[in-house]
Amino acid sequence: METLKKGFVYVTLLSVIAYSIGFINKILMSYYFGTSQYLDAFWVAMGIINILTFFSHPMREAVVPEYFRLREKAIKKSKIFFSQNINFINIIIIIIIFSVVLFPNSLIQLTVKNYDKNTLNYLSKYLIILSPLVFF
Repeated sequence: METLKKGFVYVTLLSVIAYSIGFINKILMSYYFGTSQYLDAFWVAMGIINILTFFSHPMREAVVPEYFRLREKAIKKSKIFFSQNINFINIIIIIIIFSVVLFPNSLIQLTVKNYDKNTLNYLSKYLIILSPLVFF
């Protein structure tokens, strides 16, 4: 179990670095390619989805080494461990997707304050369309 914790911390740190690089990428794209209300709505929607799913990728990556460690001792036990953890992660992800689809405006109100109605409508649509990306 200690290996799982170390793996989770390690992958979380790498994820923070990756998300930071992604954020810089978005800023550079906006700088060089311009901005519009539609692009702004898309970036905000992607940001909300990334924030909601930040935990899932490190959790998935931390499960795999523990699975292989357990597999060396008992294959059946490792399969149960893997199945339980992946199912748990997927249940959380499904709850997040349903939350985004059912309450996009509530999420938007938490993150955005000064957008016009047209942009907010696009943002709501983008959130619903992009919510399945949580699985990837």
